[in-house]
Amino acid sequence: MKINSLILAGIAGLGIAVAAVAVPKDMKPLASVSQTISANDYAKLGSNNAGKNADLSTTSSSQCESVRGTEPECYEQPCFAPDSDCAPGSFCICDDVLMKINKRQAPSLIAAIGNASYVFGWELAGAATSQAQLRSACANIVAFGHGKWAAVGLISGYITAAICAASVAGPNPEEAAKQIIPYYTNIFITQILNSFLPGQGDTTTWLCQHLQADLLDGMGFQGQHVRDVVCAAAGFSATPASEGPAPVVDPSDRGSTVSDASLLYAYELASSATSTAQLTSMCQDFGKGFGTTDLARVGLVAPEVASVICGLSAPISVADAQAFITGWSTRIYITQLKAAGNADGWLMYLCADLYTAAMDAVGLDGGLVKAAICGYNNA
Repeated sequence: MKINSLILAGIAGLGIAVAAVAVPKDMKPLASVSQTISANDYAKLGSNNAGKNADLSTTSSSQCESVRGTEPECYEQPCFAPDSDCAPGSFCICDDVLMKINKRQAPSLIAAIGNASYVFGWELAGAATSQAQLRSACANIVAFGHGKWAAVGLISGYITAAICAASVAGPNPEEAAKQIIPYYTNIFITQILNSFLPGQGDTTTWLCQHLQADLLDGMGFQGQHVRDVVCAAAGFSATPASEGPAPVVDPSDRGSTVSDASLLYAYELASSATSTAQLTSMCQDFGKGFGTTDLARVGLVAPEVASVICGLSAPISVADAQAFITGWSTRIYITQLKAAGNADGWLMYLCADLYTAAMDAVGLDGGLVKAAICGYNNA
């Protein structure tokens, strides 16, 4: 996830106190949000044409006409403005316009962060060495994470929910691995439905037709669930059969995501340390083998986690932790997206239609995703 001060502001604007979120009673994955993002989710920082900053909530119809008339890459929807002749609540955006999440409303981003927090919580639970450790963490997640997980943008209450659920019976890596799957699946659903220009129904239809459930299963998802949600977002009452050749899962793609997920977990774990002594203690625990076997049973690569923890000479700053989390989350998504379909033109279509601002809005490095997918297409 791209975790930054804007995300924290967005969470606060939704009334979520990230430092002390109540443990949810219902641990179902947070609902995925469709690609159609409301006008209030975006604010226009400025375009090359206008040369100045403007907020779409105050952009007049004449300003929107000016942008439309001078920028050939403009994808127009009626402007969101009180004096506009256009439909209320819609807006216009251009390909060269930087976007940001509005502090008041960020449902897709919250879904992605929430599900990612659950994944991390279950990973921690699966790697725990005792029921006592789980109960202690359940009782005081702020002390367990030294208060830093909320600072980097994860939702402590959701991490706690997973740990508390696991504390009832004690550590069970295999059960934790099973619990992770639906949250992991819903992260991908939210990301892929928000990877294209808002309102592009033909893109969602194309995804519905070409996503392969077997390939998605091979990447660790509930593949049919991904297709069902995407096809429903495209307006299908029933999920049609996928188009394309018989899917063959590439083991290297799955291996890459497991490796990258291990590094993401490592930096999330390391981000909790507030002193060199805490990092040293974590490293020593890995050296003694604490939790390493269980990490493998959860589905992570313990030596890669240990290499990060033991390679740090000082605690990670919040800004650096946010950058690491964004980077590894983005790398995971790139591999998943590349591997999710095998029809002729899969990468070419993605390269042409991926929209960086939309991906940025759900916590990815959109420019990196587009560059990587286009690079694969041109290879």
